[in-house]
Amino acid sequence: MKYLVTHEPYHKDDVLRTPKLKDGEVVLYGHIHGRNFAKKNGFDIGVDYHNYTPLSYEQVNWFRESGLPHWDEHVYCANASLKLD
Repeated sequence: MKYLVTHEPYHKDDVLRTPKLKDGEVVLYGHIHGRNFAKKNGFDIGVDYHNYTPLSYEQVNWFRESGLPHWDEHVYCANASLKLD
């Protein structure tokens, strides 16, 4: 298992700072203070989102194995939206 630990999540359009991730690599990030816990290729490990307690290796692996394979853009999305008729 490979993880890329970084201060802030990378944006797919930020080609200057975004490293090429290999299949199966997961980005662990902070910076966003729980505003968007999970992304398609990683999740927030910042302590301010996790009751000021670092995540254990077991917790990180649990989310990697249980959460990321079931990614759903309607569940983990940046914005909520409504269609008003």
